Amino acid sequence: MRPSILRGRRRTAVCGALLAAACLMTSGCSDDSTPQEEQTKNTQALCDSLRDMKTDAQKLASMDRSTSTLDDIKAARSDVSDAFQDVKEDAKGIGEAKADEISQAYDDLKSTVDGLAGDTTAGEAIQQVKPQVDKLLSAIRTSETSVSC
Repeated sequence: MRPSILRGRRRTAVCGALLAAACLMTSGCSDDSTPQEEQTKNTQALCDSLRDMKTDAQKLASMDRSTSTLDDIKAARSDVSDAFQDVKEDAKGIGEAKADEISQAYDDLKSTVDGLAGDTTAGEAIQQVKPQVDKLLSAIRTSETSVSC
């Protein structure tokens, strides 16, 4: 082949490689979502976390006094705790989430469950925990309403 043809092919190959690299770099760094779409996505994540926390709290509230054990109640509180961590994370940046109310209600529930004596019957424990669970469920409903879940 002639040298001028080789130079043209090399130049085309180099230009093509540079163009492909530029396309890959710009597409990997761009985020096409608008602030409104981000807000909607964040709100949906919070709503999902609130729903999960409400489900776990309702399980705790509906435990059977005759068949549940103190360990069952503590395990259910642990599930609520895990869900609470998700709510806290998802509520960041969403001012109307009313996360402080949920946090206070959760802290009250945690203190009550953690303060149960080892000889407390499940029936007694459920009776002691129920007001805190109700307060937590109320705070969750308030947050759901405030962010339009």
